[in-house]
Amino acid sequence: MQTNSIDERIEDILEGIQKETSGLLGFVLFTKDGFPVKSTLTHSRESAIQEQELFSAIGAGLISLAERTLSQIQMLPMDRLTIESEKGNIVVEKITPDVGIMALALPSTPLGMVRIAVKNARDRLKTLLE
Repeated sequence: MQTNSIDERIEDILEGIQKETSGLLGFVLFTKDGFPVKSTLTHSRESAIQEQELFSAIGAGLISLAERTLSQIQMLPMDRLTIESEKGNIVVEKITPDVGIMALALPSTPLGMVRIAVKNARDRLKTLLE
């Protein structure tokens, strides 16, 4: 019996949660240094790698900035970072000290649903990544 690789299991988890959450554009999994681990945000084959790299760097930068800010005002640890825009919403959270996840959603998607999707992904991926 053949088992799926960790990469395939990560992809299955992210794609499954994405399918369950209407309006969720996708996830990006990244290292604390901003390197891509996995992404379900692929608009076109040509831009997929650049898109992964860009969103990974953005996600890591957001976590780093939020943690520095919270440290300055003595409010650590950070739970999650939420950014709302009229063009969409972003939720970023750490899975492990070295890996984070970012979800992007349409503005019509209830923010609570996006947060639940990120929490579900975090909980399911945590054991794979530790």
